[in-house]
Amino acid sequence: MIHQHEPTEAAIELEDEFRCCCGCCHVEQGAVTIGVLRAVGAAVSLVLSLLGGSPLFAAISGISLVICLCVPLAQWTRKASLHIPFLLLNVR
Repeated sequence: MIHQHEPTEAAIELEDEFRCCCGCCHVEQGAVTIGVLRAVGAAVSLVLSLLGGSPLFAAISGISLVICLCVPLAQWTRKASLHIPFLLLNVR
């Protein structure tokens, strides 16, 4: 019986199939970067809507901010299920 083991972190980093952006970064780093950029955008939207927008738009921006912060949290805690809210947010 052959046992398959999970690849180590170092092995994953070296594999080309887990790299994105023409091989310049690891897919995990790309996911964190996208999540952080989207969270910054949601934070700016939240601040602007609190300063002069509608309360509904402020609530939507706040929810979006929390969901976008799930991506870096998912990578930090190694819990793949935390990616699901971000994926659902982006389904159109």
